[in-house]
Amino acid sequence: MATNYKSYDDLPPRSDPNYQKLWRLKNREKMRKYFKNRFDNMTPEERQEKIYKPRKSYAAVYRKENRPALYESQWKKRGIVNLTWDIYQKTLKKQNNKCKVCKEDMKLPHADHKHKTGKFRALLCAGCNLSMGRYEKYKKQFEEYLK
Repeated sequence: MATNYKSYDDLPPRSDPNYQKLWRLKNREKMRKYFKNRFDNMTPEERQEKIYKPRKSYAAVYRKENRPALYESQWKKRGIVNLTWDIYQKTLKKQNNKCKVCKEDMKLPHADHKHKTGKFRALLCAGCNLSMGRYEKYKKQFEEYLK
């Protein structure tokens, strides 16, 4: 059943996906007055700070603060069983931020693991990690081809 909300006198329940949009449309003038009063009551210094203050990227701050938890959950999803954030940092320092295979600097190190057991082996660059995974999957075909 399609609901038509053309008159804004009666708003739908808050669970309706259109509720906020309809509320803003209905209370547009009220919101303008609120924000105007808020800006008018500021000191000149506060206004300058408000106008020219660079905005924080809250998503970036969240990712930075929660990076270990996010990485560890991704590693577990991919089947890497014995890798923690501390082990990752120690390995990165031990490898001097270089790929274990090609010895190139890594922009974003990838955790290489043995696919059958899930054990962490080393940190590789994206290209080497992808190649290693393909080699493990098609080892017989690669060896036949190289003969």
